[in-house]
Amino acid sequence: MSDKLDIKPLIQAFKKARRTLPIKLGQGAVLFFKDNIRKRQGFLDQRLEKWKPLKRKRRGKGGRIKRGQDILKDTGTLLKSISRVITTFKEIRIATKGVDYGVYHNEGIGVKQRQFIGNSKQLEKALQRKIDRELRGFLKKA
Repeated sequence: MSDKLDIKPLIQAFKKARRTLPIKLGQGAVLFFKDNIRKRQGFLDQRLEKWKPLKRKRRGKGGRIKRGQDILKDTGTLLKSISRVITTFKEIRIATKGVDYGVYHNEGIGVKQRQFIGNSKQLEKALQRKIDRELRGFLKKA
């Protein structure tokens, strides 16, 4: 009787993880950054850094003042533009695509800075948990 270990399933699981994990992590990061606009109205790093409210109230249809208008959400174009621009096993990069003003708001170039994309300790923790779960799942299948 042979005590050889068949590592082929483990190698296949690793190859699949190498291909699919960056996509899943990138999707998680995109949702995290979109939630900075949609839900948090600020940037979440170690703690939430809320954006200062707008000084002026915006006028809606018919000239009525909109109350409680969320910042950076008027048309939804900026929100929709947040996407993965590079997704490899070595690098995942999230940015705004197709809108020039995204970088101006995020970096504070000529306008009040309202960062929504960037390095975040909370995102790193969430992605590490996702990596751990995915790898445990792949090892169970192998």
